[in-house]
Amino acid sequence: MEGSVVGVVGYLAHPDGSDTPRRVELLHIATARSWQHTGIGTAMIRWVQARYPGDPIEAQTDCDGVGFYRSVGFEVASLGELYPGVERFRVVLEPSTESDTARPR
Repeated sequence: MEGSVVGVVGYLAHPDGSDTPRRVELLHIATARSWQHTGIGTAMIRWVQARYPGDPIEAQTDCDGVGFYRSVGFEVASLGELYPGVERFRVVLEPSTESDTARPR
């Protein structure tokens, strides 16, 4: 935006293996502090989603990121305290269906 990088997203698309379904793993997502709460993060998630329609998107996050992922529509599950004093969460965004896109969020 305005000649500056305001967000970055890194992901890894896992092909379907013989015993695991195809999925997209978010490795990191960040928005410049002055651009947070403007829709940039959601737009990056939708950008990834558009490239892999029909595939779930998953990530791990901490307490600070859970609200963002929930606001985009991810389901959240606690993984417990994976590191001393730090609770981690697994977040999954299932693929949209046509009926989902017709519903307001």
